[in-house]
Amino acid sequence: MEREAYTHPAPPGRNSFNSGFIHGIVMERNSFILLVLLILLVLTAFRDIFSKGEPSFPDVSENDSVVYLAYSETCPHCHTLIRYIQSKQSSVKVMSTTQGADFKTTLDGYGVQWGFGVPMIFAIVDGQLLGVEGFPDESQDIDGYFMGKDFERRLCDSRGGEPQLKEGDYKFCKLPNGFFLGNKNAVDYVLSVCESTQCVSI
Repeated sequence: MEREAYTHPAPPGRNSFNSGFIHGIVMERNSFILLVLLILLVLTAFRDIFSKGEPSFPDVSENDSVVYLAYSETCPHCHTLIRYIQSKQSSVKVMSTTQGADFKTTLDGYGVQWGFGVPMIFAIVDGQLLGVEGFPDESQDIDGYFMGKDFERRLCDSRGGEPQLKEGDYKFCKLPNGFFLGNKNAVDYVLSVCESTQCVSI
């Protein structure tokens, strides 16, 4: 007697379930690929900002006072800071570079945590590091402060900073990472220190 083959009938909706499940996998895979490509794009841009270009280091003697500047060619804040420093006509030599990694080891050695934010300037005087991170562009500058003195003072407090006062008047902010929050007063302070006391080269 011929035995009838037994087959399990497909459960209702099985084909539609498989189709939806496969579609979900494809969508997740596409989203993952898109995320990976986005991360690679960001990393490439980050690398281009901090690995291209030769440092612009003027000739310095052992008696010169030196300030270091890290910037990006595409950063409007950076160019505003550069123009401001140039307008001061200071005797301090400015060593500038777009290669942020050039300075990272030095900053780490002084316990200053830098996340490659630009513009950034620093100087070394009497064994201590003075650094300024950030700078308002022309549209953000109000009387030399980032969006005005009151706004910047509140920003300093919100970031856990230490206000730097002169005769009770707020001038700039020392951030928890060891940098000064960038404004004209902070830059003036670093330049004035380096004009009166030699800021050494690294």
